[in-house]
Amino acid sequence: MESNICRLFFTFLSLCCLLHLGTATENLPHEIGCYTFRNELKAKFYEIPAVSASSTVENCLKNCLNLYYGYASLKNGDTCFCSSNYEDTGPGNCSSHCTRNSSQICGGSNSISVYATGQLVPGPPELRVVKVTEKSILVNWKRPKASNGPITGYTIFLNYLQGFSIQMPPMEWEYAGNTSRAQLAPLHPGTEYNLSISAISGHGVGVPAVNQVWTEIGEPDEPDVPKVLSQDENSITIEITPAKNRNGPVSAYQVIVLDETVPTTFNESTLFAYALAQKENIPYYITAELNPNSLDTKFVVGDGKFYGGYYNAPLAPEGHFHISLAVISLKDGVRKSSFAHATHEQHGVIVLDVGPVKMDTTPSMMVMVLSFAIAFFSVLLILSVIFYFVMRHRVHQRRLRLPDNQELSIQGPILEVEGNGYIHNGYIPEDEDERTNHLEVLKAKIWSIPVNHLEVRNDLLGSGKYGSVLKGTVNHKGFPVPVAIHSIADVLMSKDDRKSMLKDLDMLVRPGTHDNLISLIGTCEHPEILYVAIEHHPATLKDVLLESRILEHSSPEQQASLTRFCSLSEHSILNTLLGIADGMKFLEGKNIFHKKLCASQVIMADGVNPKISGLGLSEYCKTQQSPLDLTRWTAQEIFRSGHFTSKSDVWSFACLAWEALALGGTPYPEIANRELPARIMRGLILPQLQHVGDELYQLLLQCWQVDLDERPSFEQLVEAFHCLLDYPMHHLSFSLRSSFQYEPFLSDIETSK
Repeated sequence: MESNICRLFFTFLSLCCLLHLGTATENLPHEIGCYTFRNELKAKFYEIPAVSASSTVENCLKNCLNLYYGYASLKNGDTCFCSSNYEDTGPGNCSSHCTRNSSQICGGSNSISVYATGQLVPGPPELRVVKVTEKSILVNWKRPKASNGPITGYTIFLNYLQGFSIQMPPMEWEYAGNTSRAQLAPLHPGTEYNLSISAISGHGVGVPAVNQVWTEIGEPDEPDVPKVLSQDENSITIEITPAKNRNGPVSAYQVIVLDETVPTTFNESTLFAYALAQKENIPYYITAELNPNSLDTKFVVGDGKFYGGYYNAPLAPEGHFHISLAVISLKDGVRKSSFAHATHEQHGVIVLDVGPVKMDTTPSMMVMVLSFAIAFFSVLLILSVIFYFVMRHRVHQRRLRLPDNQELSIQGPILEVEGNGYIHNGYIPEDEDERTNHLEVLKAKIWSIPVNHLEVRNDLLGSGKYGSVLKGTVNHKGFPVPVAIHSIADVLMSKDDRKSMLKDLDMLVRPGTHDNLISLIGTCEHPEILYVAIEHHPATLKDVLLESRILEHSSPEQQASLTRFCSLSEHSILNTLLGIADGMKFLEGKNIFHKKLCASQVIMADGVNPKISGLGLSEYCKTQQSPLDLTRWTAQEIFRSGHFTSKSDVWSFACLAWEALALGGTPYPEIANRELPARIMRGLILPQLQHVGDELYQLLLQCWQVDLDERPSFEQLVEAFHCLLDYPMHHLSFSLRSSFQYEPFLSDIETSK
């Protein structure tokens, strides 16, 4: 039952609706002006149907920016238009107030207030995949609705995602601005590519339209002819060499028997099972179909059993036989096959002079098939009943599981504030006394630590935004709790620094408590210093991941006996990602954006429980370390517009997940920081690791969708990781392979000097 829910969930993710959420801008782009509205201009505008879009200037701008238009226009306080350009139609009379902000003017009855959204490059073209073959992809496209000026050309990128051959290099094509169709070739069969197309204008390369496309599988590589090991009266024992296929999956093997006593030309279209071949007097037939995942290389032809639904009939006496092998490849409804070609010089030629086979003793085909079907469905029914009760018990246990509560922290939110800082009802106090009152309100909701309960050591952990961060302990109910103590000389702060400090302190106060969030313990006031005590654990997730690389920490003698390349279990890695997603789900529900999510910003309590740090006042730079450069974890829309949403954190979470699956590897290690933004905006994403399953990687791909609404929420990610944890070894495997290499960790490019 749970596995069905998991499959439905992943299907739901891939079919998410194409709507944009967007966020309001913090700094309003400049106003272009007020112009007369003419009806003939309406055809050049895109009207936002939502009434809320015209309620404020910010809402209209947000909606137009999410649709990639360069200009937003408001008319009569009730209509929001988006356009790629504007015309000076003469001065208008803009006097209508916005419905939800009377201090703003939203055009007039025959006038429009025009604003620039800041979007200069074109939006994404309308991309459609027309036809896919083994070695080509035919696509067509329409020019972007939000062209934002003349389109001078198009650029198409094709990046290798996964396949059955070696990794293919990226490919790029450029086309003129009047082109709308392209045949992308030559490509490799059975390969998934990340296809992106961007329009080009005088302002640069636009937002890409992205699609993932598999080329059709090709014919498998020809398998080796089976080798004869032995033979007896009615059977032959052969050895099967596992096939290699660069053009698709190896889905099945078929063992073929050819009776050479009847000269004929082999025809795949008349290749049947034994009974039908006998009925049609065809001297060749399929005697067995074998699963490559459980292949025993030694096989007895003619043992009278069923294999994959085919009857392995005993061989006729005094016959001359070829034993051949077919490799079957199946994917997306396409079937391709390849046959071993036996000759008289090969081991596949069998000449038998054996005793007769009494064919009348062979069971009736119909009786054997019915017996097999009855036995199969009886076993299936019993297993289904057992599975139902097992999963019912597990669901019941999960519902009974409750999280532990933190004791040393505040009891819930104190203010209704925006997710990006300290704002009280949209108003930040400028008066020093009023800000002091806000600090007192904040402190009233936090545990005021008695001086004799706080021990501040001289061990320097690092530097925060407002002073040193020291190691210390807090005595709570007789137990010492390790803390990071931020030493803040608040009485000496400038007005701007004090205002910023209040915002960062509020970012810790507002969320409340959660098992996967770093906890604010309390504050302690001295005459000139404010001590802020925050939960502290020495190891970050990055530290734990790098430490788990056992091949790098073992001698050559020890490596020879290792069967795994990670000291952590697959379950623990997925469970850690589940915890981080759960913490981010909690922040998402509070409308708080992290903006700096990566493995170095997650601390590991007792080495096993992830706690999200780096939020507000909890962020600091460790001693002798440079600040983090978060370019490699940043969502593509941030490079374009700088506007954060919770879906931007979803993108960063997927980069963090890849980092965890790579055991601390640096994302995009081969690319310099300065080159990354342009590459990411053109469709570059992190590749699938060899030890990561398709379902898990598809989940990451969903998080990297260009359309924000196609990305899952953190609530959906929590559900997804619950499903993955039911069968962790199916989605992730740390078993050591001969060709395995760790993803490189480059500390220099993860930090800013």
